[in-house]
Amino acid sequence: MLRWLVSEEADRQSVLIAVGGGVITDLVGFAAAVMLRGFPGSRSHNLLCMVDAAVGGKTGIDLDVGKNLVGAFWPPRMVVADPLVLATLDPREMRSGLAEVIKSAMIAPSTLEPVLDSHLAR
Repeated sequence: MLRWLVSEEADRQSVLIAVGGGVITDLVGFAAAVMLRGFPGSRSHNLLCMVDAAVGGKTGIDLDVGKNLVGAFWPPRMVVADPLVLATLDPREMRSGLAEVIKSAMIAPSTLEPVLDSHLAR
């Protein structure tokens, strides 16, 4: 991917858009973090990836000798969270994403806590 970005003459004004799950968002997030020492990245994907890789900016790439050995922290300037895309997720995918949202809210309480309380109490 990095070779492709160079061949396409990507610069610091370039934007990467990833549509997919964790592997795709980690790959695009890592490329955005290291290409030209960082440029904006925008990612659109499932709820877990929106929270974990996109909002947190955490990327992790597996090598044959271990999991998440290569990575970076590079929060994107924009995260697209389309409710219509989220509505297509199966219940297991949605629960996985919600678990990450709850974990994030518990680690660093914010204005998200009351929203979770009102929506998860149903």
